[in-house]
Amino acid sequence: MAHERILFERLRRDLAGALPPSQGLLEPLLLELPASEAARLLELADELSRAGFELRELPGGQVGVTAIPAAVPVTQAAALLGEVAAGGGEGPSGLGERLLEAFAASLACRAAVKMHEPLAPAELERLLGELFACEQPYACPHGRPIVMVLGDAELERRFGRR
Repeated sequence: MAHERILFERLRRDLAGALPPSQGLLEPLLLELPASEAARLLELADELSRAGFELRELPGGQVGVTAIPAAVPVTQAAALLGEVAAGGGEGPSGLGERLLEAFAASLACRAAVKMHEPLAPAELERLLGELFACEQPYACPHGRPIVMVLGDAELERRFGRR
């Protein structure tokens, strides 16, 4: 979880630039959505463009995605936009930031060192140094604790000394 927090803060910083790097697609990604969801996406096009997405309306109720944020794999772009389209009453204000923050959390979770993956002592030291340089070193992006403080009584109890 420490590595996840480090990656999350790094990704969030990278994506929070004035305009995150965007990658144009050779062929538009076609989204076939119910009319209400397609209309919602097109209504949010300006806010989504601040996040690095470029959308255009196509005939037949389809939405074409011509660019996506550079950090978003093409394979995940449709699902991410589908979630936004189905987002109900969530307004456009700050959508780009929320979308990129959720994406950064998801990507960090998948890319982080897994729990039972062995690390060399030097790697562990580097991770701890990076963790405590984070803005929020005490919880992963999803809110799970990374660091716990155990008092003497709790340690003694856990080691069967009391």
